[in-house]
Amino acid sequence: MQREKRIWKTKTVVGDASQRLRKISIDMYSSALIHPNSVLMFVLGDVSRDVDFIEELCAMRAKGFGVFVCQPPDTSGLLYIPATKVWRWNSLAFGGTPIPDSERFRLSRVKYCHNYYLRRPQGKIDSDDEEVQEEEALESEEETTSSASHQSFPPEIKILNRTV
Repeated sequence: MQREKRIWKTKTVVGDASQRLRKISIDMYSSALIHPNSVLMFVLGDVSRDVDFIEELCAMRAKGFGVFVCQPPDTSGLLYIPATKVWRWNSLAFGGTPIPDSERFRLSRVKYCHNYYLRRPQGKIDSDDEEVQEEEALESEEETTSSASHQSFPPEIKILNRTV
């Protein structure tokens, strides 16, 4: 039996970055309700610093969805952990292949994490020491992927998340 292919597109242009990501999150969960066990692809500007959005992607991955991400060439960070496949804008535009997993994991590591991520929980990273920072980044990655479904999302996303 051949699986039906459908593309769910949404374009969000109004509001600040936070409002746009909230709209994308709502659309993501709505799509997940209609198309369970599907692949979600996000062609976005640089969202690699937004911990809340990364946690939502982790929750979708934990629920069995494929998460494809396309980002600008200079991004890095935890965004690449929940992603199943990652493309760079210039590669995807010309029909190129996703970046190799080894590079995806390399890009997920960020120096000076405490200055990199937006809206991160207080007290996650408290040192500039590189060695401690790398250990904390690894712990943070593990915490993000293991507890993403238990984070406090906005009310409308909580409802959709429970339903999915």
